[in-house]
Amino acid sequence: MAETEDGAKPAGEAPASAPPLRTTPLHGAHIGLGARMVPFAGYDMPVQYPTGVLTEHQHTRARAGLFDVSHMGQAFLTGPDHGTVAKALEALVPADIVNLAPGRQRYTQLLNEEGGILDDLMVTRSAEEGEDGVLMLVVNAACKEEDFSHIASRLPADVKLMRADHRALIALQGPQAAEVLARHCPGVDLMPFMSAHQASFDKAPAREGTEIQAKDGRKIGKVTSGGFGPTLGGPLAMGYVEAGFAALGTELDLVVRGKPLPAKVAPTPFVPHRYYRPAAGAAG
Repeated sequence: MAETEDGAKPAGEAPASAPPLRTTPLHGAHIGLGARMVPFAGYDMPVQYPTGVLTEHQHTRARAGLFDVSHMGQAFLTGPDHGTVAKALEALVPADIVNLAPGRQRYTQLLNEEGGILDDLMVTRSAEEGEDGVLMLVVNAACKEEDFSHIASRLPADVKLMRADHRALIALQGPQAAEVLARHCPGVDLMPFMSAHQASFDKAPAREGTEIQAKDGRKIGKVTSGGFGPTLGGPLAMGYVEAGFAALGTELDLVVRGKPLPAKVAPTPFVPHRYYRPAAGAAG
């Protein structure tokens, strides 16, 4: 856009429009629960719910609160083995990553060439078999683009940065957090501080295109739309299946991130209608 000598924009020229706000995978759930949404780090994020910030604060301090932090930057460093990947990251952070044990996390800082701090981040070493050369990184939302560019441009040829923008990320905080999470992932209440554990979330939503399988593993259809139903309190989806599997109550599997999750054919509506019905005797 042209400018005048004093830097002002010529009359009649509209200012450049801001890029549209991005949304997290849980955006629909926030809207359904009545959240007040505000722009933050380029995302449309909830700032509070109808009960108010004070109620949320007190509930989290006394029990547990769930926070959507999917706007933060998630990525994986991958390479031939842990030593190679860890040394590549150690060239960019001041922490000991080589001696990070499987299934453990470390808090550290991302540095520039002069040793100044660009951002802080969490580093997690996978404990899963076959993932010896995998480190998970979580950086702050506001500078994730700069962080990932900085890291990727300074890696050796045999180490790669794989962004995971498609992943959701939630934080469960409060004195009852372990107890609450253990209801869905047995054993997580035994995890020590700054550790990692991979488990399978029986309430993971199936999105458009998810494969539907019979219990014997045969593909019988696909999901056309799906997500988390805030009124239902769980995931729901709609899709097409072969006629022989369409009866109500038929048990199926939805393949989410490569893992079959149990599902069942259910009648619609998924929750009862609440149409307004005038009292008897009211004028029609």
